[in-house]
Amino acid sequence: LTHRIIDEDSGEELFTGTLGQIIYFDDRAVHLESNKKSHSDASNIIGLMNARVSDYSSLSIGAVFNPHAGHGMRNTARYRYDASTDSRYKLFNADYRFSKGEEEEIDLSGVYSFNKNFSFVGKYNYSFSNNRSNVEDLIDTMFGMELDSCCYALKVVVRNYWTGTTKDNVLFFEFLPKGLTSSNNATSNLLREGIPGYQDKVKYE
Repeated sequence: LTHRIIDEDSGEELFTGTLGQIIYFDDRAVHLESNKKSHSDASNIIGLMNARVSDYSSLSIGAVFNPHAGHGMRNTARYRYDASTDSRYKLFNADYRFSKGEEEEIDLSGVYSFNKNFSFVGKYNYSFSNNRSNVEDLIDTMFGMELDSCCYALKVVVRNYWTGTTKDNVLFFEFLPKGLTSSNNATSNLLREGIPGYQDKVKYE
């Protein structure tokens, strides 16, 4: 079941809500353990919501509820503010992710331009309880800057992150002469992966 609200003047989508569940005609036997099984006639209930809060911000919420156990299995929430222009960044993301018995974390990221030549970038991904330990810990942090001049671009990013087995520190430093490089550089790729909504605004031609 999906419901949408559309702005009549602009045609833009203001709200979308979805609620879904699969009903089985035959009762299914689900093996939870080697010597135990549970019967189920329906799947988990899934809910999704996307709302436009203002001209520059949006909110997305998702949830998975187990009606047989009577509790939630997974929750996600994302708030995004993006008032960026062709030459300046004004981007901020706030994410919350929860999976029962596995993880609970927040992920904050953004890019802000003080003027058309100088910008700061940052990311803070913190786990309250992830599947590698029950200790609160930082998963990924980034802090850096971008400088865009008439003839070159300079990108510097310091990253501290969990590789899956240990913590690692990396320094990205790129001097990018215009006319000799493109937006497909290592630092821009890193920021695109780590900061939702990030776009390299440097004109390399």
